[in-house]
Amino acid sequence: MSAPGRSASSRLARKRLAGRRALLATLMLLVAVASAFPLLWMVLSSLKTPAETMQVPPVWIPLTPTLEAYEKVSGVINVGRSMWNSLVIATITTAGILVTSMMAGYAFAKHHFPGRSLLFSVLIATMFLPPIVTLIPLYRLVGSIGLNASLAGIIVPNLANAFGIFLMRQFIAACPTI
Repeated sequence: MSAPGRSASSRLARKRLAGRRALLATLMLLVAVASAFPLLWMVLSSLKTPAETMQVPPVWIPLTPTLEAYEKVSGVINVGRSMWNSLVIATITTAGILVTSMMAGYAFAKHHFPGRSLLFSVLIATMFLPPIVTLIPLYRLVGSIGLNASLAGIIVPNLANAFGIFLMRQFIAACPTI
């Protein structure tokens, strides 16, 4: 007699779980659509004529799609060079952050030296500074070492990262074999 009761309650539990999963999937789909909407709107707007772009109420789908905006932009900037610069900056900066974060994280995790706690505390405190606060000092520093108007002027100030050092320290400290 207890077996049918259990199967009924397990079916009810499975239905609840399936309902929760369906609700979660629907919620995730709604969030994905809401997140993708600005990108879709940007692409659709780039295909509109200037008149369609400024029309009220807005035109959702361009009536006469045109690539005129892309032609104008390609005449103003060198897209290929911009993409290459972005690739170089991202690659070198990522590699630099990995190397400096691993070295500093290892030093903070495995070596005991005078002032280690204070130095690490100051490093963590720098994470609370908004980037805008460091903008002018970094600009002056980059200018003083002669790196203005160069890729190195963008890359060098970003070669070390307090958050990366913190994460590497936590990871290395948690791994007894390293």
